[in-house]
Formats: sequence, C-alpha cells, structure tokens
Amino acid sequence: MIPFVDIHTHLPKVAQGVVSVQNFTQNDLYTEGGQNASVGLHPWFLTKENVEQDFKTLSKRAMQPNVVAIGECGLDRLRGESLAFQTQVFEQHIRLAEQVQKPVIIHCVRAFNEVVAVKRRMNPRVPLLIHGFHKNETILQDLLRHGFYISVGAAILRGGHNAHDAFKHIPIDRLFLETDDADVPIERIYAAYATLTGIGLMDLKEHIYQRFASLFLSHA
Repeated sequence: MIPFVDIHTHLPKVAQGVVSVQNFTQNDLYTEGGQNASVGLHPWFLTKENVEQDFKTLSKRAMQPNVVAIGECGLDRLRGESLAFQTQVFEQHIRLAEQVQKPVIIHCVRAFNEVVAVKRRMNPRVPLLIHGFHKNETILQDLLRHGFYISVGAAILRGGHNAHDAFKHIPIDRLFLETDDADVPIERIYAAYATLTGIGLMDLKEHIYQRFASLFLSHA
C-alpha cells in the first residue's frame, strides 16, 4: 500500500501508513538513526557567534543515512540576522547539499527573488524545495520556471486567500505536502488538496511517493 508522505514536520510523528521527514534545527536534540530526518540551521536562530560551530555539527549530521534532506534553511526578511548574513549561510547549506547529494528544504519569507538569485548563481544539481508555500500564482510560476519543487501545508485548510488559486497550478511532479508545525494529520491535508484540485487521492499519493523515493531516498 502506498503511504502518505509528510515531507516536512517539526513533530515526532509515527503513524501507520505515513512516511514523515522530521526536521531538526540547531536548537533541537538530534539522535542518530531512527526515522527520516532533515537537518539545517534555521534562519530565525542564526547567530554570528555560533554559526561556525553550528555548521560543523550540521555537516556531521548531514552524513547520517537517515538524514534525507538538508534544511530547513533559507531567508527570512522579517526575522533574524541581516539578509546578507542569512544568504551566506544559505549558500553554505547548498554547497553541503551538493557534497552529500541530498535535497534542500527552504524556508522563505518575503525573499523569493533573493532565493531565486542564489539558485541562478550557484546552479545546484540537487533539488530545491520551497516548504510551506502559500503565496500567489505569480510567485509560484517564477519558482516553477526556475526549477523549484513546492510543498503545501496547513494553509490549504484555511479558505479565502490567493494561494488557493495558486495551489491548483502546481504540477503534480513538483508537488509535496507537509504538516510543518501544525498538529494535524497529513491525511487531512491530502484530502483537502485532492478536493481543491480534483486530483484523485490515490493518484496524489502515488505521484508524491514516487517523487519522494526518487529525490529523497535515492542516496540511501
């Protein structure tokens, strides 16, 4: 039976029929082994004093076989250190991801142009995934044009915003679904996406799992 994939969660979830990728930031206690994980330095918690040691720790964690992605990392215009400093650290994550050949899960708040510019400048071969996307179709199409994958979370459960129109235009071969820090079942997000877009639930599960296995498990 094809499982649901929760590509990004901060909660330690173990549920029958669900494959989750638990995210660990520099503030989280990480244990080797166990379920699929992503590891990264979250831009909210970056400090110039600690970044060198934090990145050394991250580089060791990134080698673990249960770590299937680097991140979340990225750029946040509203919180954290300067965007210039965040960009330097974001680029370090991409270089690390290239070394270990694992995808990058990206946190982006009001800095999509800058994230696209980094991708164009560095031209990485590993997949780059924007997590928690809930913006308009103009931003979506720019991200798709530059080769990003898109993950949709609990925003799909809230009606009445422009992102719902954008969600309908995400190609299924670029789509992932997630719970992030929301304490909701991933099955509910799948059901909402299937209802909004008219994609059959089984087709949605199959396409997302195949993409997950191809991009996130191929290094194992």
